[in-house]
Amino acid sequence: MPRYLAIVLALLLIVPSVAIGQPCGPASRTKAKNKKARAKTDEEKAKAMLEKAQALLNDGKRKQARKQLRKLIGKYPKTKSGVHGMILLSFTPS
Repeated sequence: MPRYLAIVLALLLIVPSVAIGQPCGPASRTKAKNKKARAKTDEEKAKAMLEKAQALLNDGKRKQARKQLRKLIGKYPKTKSGVHGMILLSFTPS
């Protein structure tokens, strides 16, 4: 019995996340990388939508620009471009 106890204690010291119940290993690392990559692509998509809305505003197409900004805010409200879109929408006359 003491031999098994020593093995269990050694495993707990080597891999503390198993004792706590947190995921460990390559699968959890790839999930974290995927989440960061997805956030980056979301920011890029939001930036493209914002640039399109700004181009519409520069062309004098306010109605279409406001529609694009509402779409941007609906899809990506927590991105930098989404916040910028909210500000831009609030100052854009209808």
